[in-house]
Amino acid sequence: MMRNAILIFSIPAFLFACKPGDAYQSHVQQLDRALLEVDSVNAVFHSLPLDSVGALYASIKDDMSAIQKKYRGEMPKDRAFTLSRYRDIPNNLKNFSEVRKAVEKEFELSASQLQSLREALVSGADVDGKGNKIDQTYVEKYSAEEIRLASALRQKVEQIQTGLQKSFQDYQQVYPELSAFLDSVKTLDEPVE
Repeated sequence: MMRNAILIFSIPAFLFACKPGDAYQSHVQQLDRALLEVDSVNAVFHSLPLDSVGALYASIKDDMSAIQKKYRGEMPKDRAFTLSRYRDIPNNLKNFSEVRKAVEKEFELSASQLQSLREALVSGADVDGKGNKIDQTYVEKYSAEEIRLASALRQKVEQIQTGLQKSFQDYQQVYPELSAFLDSVKTLDEPVE
């Protein structure tokens, strides 16, 4: 009787242990972590002041254009230095619209690739969508590649975040020192000699 009980409990355990995808359980867990990382980094990216970047860039460019068109003559050294800092703020903002679109596409692609690979491993698929055999070498190669790409995406977003924070902080520091000067230049009709 005891032997039958052990056999009855052993069979479900054996079936559970041999379900499709178990051979790659550690890879599935790594892919799950990478998916969470992509979702987390995507949330960080979209928490940045993305919609304000274009307005800031355009505002600084307009201010600098007005100064070049309307202001002539000497300028105190401290104002020239501050104006130079102000002019350099947009360097981190150039082509941001294209960068934003590219990063958003990378999020979609990374999440899709990770999810597809995860689903193939969990279901115990023998071949991928292109007909490639899914074996240990395949799993190790593509798991490592997708995890590396997810990590690279995190690093890219960290660089963007750092650049945007620097640009907005520089603006908040420099603009108050120049606002009265910029307003006076914008109201000029003729160049000041």
